Amino acid sequence: MCGCRPLAAGLDNLGKSLAFRVIANATVDRDLNIWHGSGDVFRPLRIEPDGRPVYDFTKPERCGIPSVAAIDPEDGSIFSFSEGEESAGSHVCLARTGKDGAMMWDYRGAIHWPRAINLPPRRPGKFRGATALLGVAGDFTGYATYFGTHHVYTSDGICVAMIFRDPRLATSIGADVIATENCNGQLVKPKGMNRYFALAGDQDGRITEVLGLDTVKRLPGGTLTITEADAKRVADAQATYKAGAKRQVLALVRGREALEAARPVSKSISGTQAFEARAAYDDKNLYVMFNVTSPAPLVSGMADPQLVFKGGNVLDIQLAADPTADHPARKAPVPGDVRILVSQRNGKPVAVAYRPKVQGFKGQPIVFRTGNVESFDSIDVNDQISLEYKQLTIGTFQATAIIPLSVAGLQPRPGTRIRMDVGCIYGNNEGTKAMARSYWTNNGFSANVLNDVPNESKLEPAMWGEAEVQ
Repeated sequence: MCGCRPLAAGLDNLGKSLAFRVIANATVDRDLNIWHGSGDVFRPLRIEPDGRPVYDFTKPERCGIPSVAAIDPEDGSIFSFSEGEESAGSHVCLARTGKDGAMMWDYRGAIHWPRAINLPPRRPGKFRGATALLGVAGDFTGYATYFGTHHVYTSDGICVAMIFRDPRLATSIGADVIATENCNGQLVKPKGMNRYFALAGDQDGRITEVLGLDTVKRLPGGTLTITEADAKRVADAQATYKAGAKRQVLALVRGREALEAARPVSKSISGTQAFEARAAYDDKNLYVMFNVTSPAPLVSGMADPQLVFKGGNVLDIQLAADPTADHPARKAPVPGDVRILVSQRNGKPVAVAYRPKVQGFKGQPIVFRTGNVESFDSIDVNDQISLEYKQLTIGTFQATAIIPLSVAGLQPRPGTRIRMDVGCIYGNNEGTKAMARSYWTNNGFSANVLNDVPNESKLEPAMWGEAEVQ
């Protein structure tokens, strides 16, 4: 049973826009019909005097359209959204169906957000990471994404614009950034007005006016032909890029003086977020030098050392110190695995070492728990780790983490390889919110998550690369 007084109140003011509430995998339309993700419809048997609709959930009406979110009151057509895995088959992710059930248009093969999370930041027309339909407002519809961007389409399926900024490219959190896992949203056109508004937010609620939709005009059409040669050229370029990324090997050179000339590894998210890393060692220390492109400086505003990764603007060094561990096949951390995060706070270096397993540990581990669980035998602020930092230009800096071998647990031997990874966590200008993550080799799900502490803290040795000790 669903009490919908707040939902029903004010619907007349929304005009053609249809308000809906997401209930697990279901939506409710203006007539209080519940459209379930299974393709069933539950229509109210009656409305109680106090406004409560009453349903019989043992007798669904089959409509065959999953996760219906909006019905156009003018012609009865149905705008639907179904969340699913990437597919080139019959799976429909965004569609409009006529009242007679005939397909008017659809977009298929969208990439589900858990798989889209390690792809580049969102751009208009890239149908991936979608989480919810925005309903229908005037001649427009669209969908929200996990990453906080909303994508507006015409009611006949033409992409118009992306609203809100992808937080992974932002340096500040404002009204135009939804900096959380975004699974809702509504586009509305109030009755009697030629203005459009986005009802958006997640842990907050906000009303944002969308300017320019009232001036959208159609241009003369044309024809675009994609040949087999075009498709092959794209496939070859992608294969070359992936092969090049896998071929990167970090050289761990001998001597601090050889650091700047060492062979680097690199990773780029965008034109404003990228890093290049080099490594060296001597009898006492491991040196990791980062040249970073970032709109924000290397600064952390997170006071809790256990959660320093939540703030961003952090150098991230992960390594396996135990040469006897079965590294390539090993997914779970063992004693010797360590993650070292280095940043600056109040102009001074701050470094935190995370150790999931410590040999002979008998105390109480530190546990991060949401829907997932990660535990650490030790998380400690380490003042033996030092940092050399200099701003190179506006938007670039160089930072060298100097880690005692005793802290890392390393004993580098020429001719061997050390399993490790290096990366950056990019944050806002204050270092209070992580906005993006990027690693030399790890591009898995957990390495890209920004809104789940266990995943953000996780060490994944099977995803690390290898450093050649010279």
